[in-house]
Amino acid sequence: MTKSYSIILLLIMALLFSTVASLSYANIPIKIEGLDDTSDITDYLQEAIVLKYQDSESLHKSSVEKLSIRQDTLEALHAKGFYDSHVSVKQNEDTLILSIHKGSAYKIGTIEIEGYTLSKEINKSFNLKAGDVLDAFSVIQAQQNLIQKIKEQECFYTLSIHHEVQLDHLLKKGYIKFIVQTGPSALFGQTHFQGAETIDRSYLQRLIRYTPDTCWKTDKLEATKTALLETGLLSLVHETIPDIPSKEGYVDILFELKSRPPRSVRLGTRYNTDEGVGFTGRWIHKNFQGSAEKLSVDLNTTLLKQSLGFDFSKPHFLLPHQSLSLLSSLEREDTDAFEELSFNSGASLKRNFTNSLSGHLGVTAEITKITDEDAQDEKKTFGLVSIPSALNFDNRDKALDPHKGWFIHSGLEPFADVLGESSPFLKSTLTASTYFDLGQSSIDPVLALKGSFGSIIGDATESIPISKRFFSGGGNSIRGFGFQEVGPFEDGDPSGGRSRIESSAEIRFKATDTIGGVAFIDGGNVFDSPFPDFKGGYFWGAGAGVRYYTDFAPIRFDVAVPLNKRDNIDQNFQIYISIGQAF
Repeated sequence: MTKSYSIILLLIMALLFSTVASLSYANIPIKIEGLDDTSDITDYLQEAIVLKYQDSESLHKSSVEKLSIRQDTLEALHAKGFYDSHVSVKQNEDTLILSIHKGSAYKIGTIEIEGYTLSKEINKSFNLKAGDVLDAFSVIQAQQNLIQKIKEQECFYTLSIHHEVQLDHLLKKGYIKFIVQTGPSALFGQTHFQGAETIDRSYLQRLIRYTPDTCWKTDKLEATKTALLETGLLSLVHETIPDIPSKEGYVDILFELKSRPPRSVRLGTRYNTDEGVGFTGRWIHKNFQGSAEKLSVDLNTTLLKQSLGFDFSKPHFLLPHQSLSLLSSLEREDTDAFEELSFNSGASLKRNFTNSLSGHLGVTAEITKITDEDAQDEKKTFGLVSIPSALNFDNRDKALDPHKGWFIHSGLEPFADVLGESSPFLKSTLTASTYFDLGQSSIDPVLALKGSFGSIIGDATESIPISKRFFSGGGNSIRGFGFQEVGPFEDGDPSGGRSRIESSAEIRFKATDTIGGVAFIDGGNVFDSPFPDFKGGYFWGAGAGVRYYTDFAPIRFDVAVPLNKRDNIDQNFQIYISIGQAF
């Protein structure tokens, strides 16, 4: 039976990889001749021209398309300063050949600034000088740098810069003139809000990123608009400003606002072979007291675990970029390892240090009654008090379907049992995932990697509440193995451990705009020691899956098998269905 499922899995993976291969190589080969001695120009044309045209189905039969590729190649060479270049296009069987004579690169002759006198500071930072190659990207970059530097030093209400280049084909030089046009200097005036009356005005005022009587900066105006939209309370933020400042030089700003509905309901479902069908529901009020306070009620149910949670958060608590959360939950869990009924309540402060870095510190009290399946159904009641803290770094481009960036979570939580059933212990975790966009082709390939480590320092494993120990296996850890079934066993049931290590790798790709696939491998184990000693080995699961991409998140369907299957413990395969990528 195991062999048959392994063969099915291999066939699925082979089909997925063959789809990738067929999509990757179904293109028109394009060869560049005449640039062997200038690899940088060759690499540039490879990105600017070859990647654009190699998938074109009309290159073999369309002279218009060939004329277009010749013109685009010439423009690309001009952008690099080769204004005397020549390009011819010919076809040799199934290969399109670009024969290029690039000529000599033009240099910058003189640079002139019209309409503004550069300060010494700006002049030092101006990254363009006579004698440089006349590279279009460098000129545009210098223009953008010039705009930024002038904005930093001046209070101009309007500012625009454009450039002109005069070519001397005899001397092979280009003479550049940057033309600066400025408006009057201005100061921020008063700010007014119109619409969205249910939102407290004092709260909106705290989101303003400028103060009256300070130098006019358009980036501060944009930062204020962003801050207003990031509250999640508004569907529209439109600013109205005058054409020119007042006689005194002030600019008053009117923000026209349109509210989003403050209440929403979210419903979801998932299915795992080991956990069965699961349902999630969430009710949210995003503006509970008028200052973006959020109240949410969460219900999560599976055959193994049910929970009801309440969470109240208040933004800008005491300090900007800092929020207060008050939470409580009632949970019941019944697995092969233990049965638990618990109630916990806590508070935490979260602070955003940068756009990517955040942290939180809190205190939690929990009353939990646990029946340990490994200790002859021994029942214990714990009164746990903990101080959870964490740091998170997240610069992913999309949370539910990332293509690039990092997500790193580190957590530290000391526990003490006020009822004396357990000795104090310290639980720490570190998880990191990263994503690599492998190219801009039609299959949109992405490599996703994840690693996780956990450790509990304290007395022996038996003295630690079993619900606080580490477990592994299932759709969110090592796919192919049952829920909590990777790690130590006692009397035929999972017993958990004091350390854990996990690793995962996925190749994701698309066949169409809405259908994609993945091939993955997961590994890891749980150990009885406070740090991984690998005495129990390392378990591996592998599989393949399908993704259906919606506007908000992909829906995933994964099939996985255990590569080192244990007799009488592991199933032949596991199935996982849920919303969002695996990690």
